[in-house]
Amino acid sequence: MVRPDLTLLVPCYAEGARVDGLVDAWRSWQAEHPEIRSELVCVDDGSPDDTRTRLEARDDVHVVALPENRGKGAALRAGLTAARGEIVLFLDADLAVDLSHVETAVASIRDGADLAIGSRAHPEAHVARGQGWLRRTLGGGYRRLAVRRLGLAVSDVTCGFKALRRETAGPLLAATGSHRWGLDAELLYLVRAAGLRIDEFPVTWRDGKNSRVRLVRDVVGAWRELRAVQRRHPDVEAVGMGRAS
Repeated sequence: MVRPDLTLLVPCYAEGARVDGLVDAWRSWQAEHPEIRSELVCVDDGSPDDTRTRLEARDDVHVVALPENRGKGAALRAGLTAARGEIVLFLDADLAVDLSHVETAVASIRDGADLAIGSRAHPEAHVARGQGWLRRTLGGGYRRLAVRRLGLAVSDVTCGFKALRRETAGPLLAATGSHRWGLDAELLYLVRAAGLRIDEFPVTWRDGKNSRVRLVRDVVGAWRELRAVQRRHPDVEAVGMGRAS
């Protein structure tokens, strides 16, 4: 079996209404870009709806099923074990950042970046459909806190569109302990601590209608996970990460 160049890795929780559109978008993108061999790995994070059934009905999708809801961090760690691509791209099931940005992410990694991240805050980014005032305010406050507390030199901590080589992703994700939305900040913290190269690129972003994020609960949970990151990594040099060759 030919190994793919790229794995699209998508955590899914209660996304039964979206996953058919996700799979169709990936199929269309692959048909337009045969020069990049890709696979789609979806992690059903203990969904209470028909997410898993719909995904398993698609014979070209690799499905990893968790028995209970464990959160984004746990889903990505589980999904990575099934990834075969040289490059792994994390993205959200609602396609808030759509697949038109895949080539930019892949090119950045092939050009030597260790982590390529989409940014809504980049000067050339475009927010096609924004969030409500409360979600925008709480999310912005969290991003500023993460940057300040962890010393992150990035403009957008929480955008889910991130690419890296599989050989780099393995030790990075294995070193993380965040189960839910704190995963993005922890990943960036470990990348920065290891002296790896981060490239940001502008994206067009659309707030997903009917988002599965429970606003107050998830923001508070992410703040708690953020506080735990530095306690979990008192000596970041010890996590065994080096620059990918």
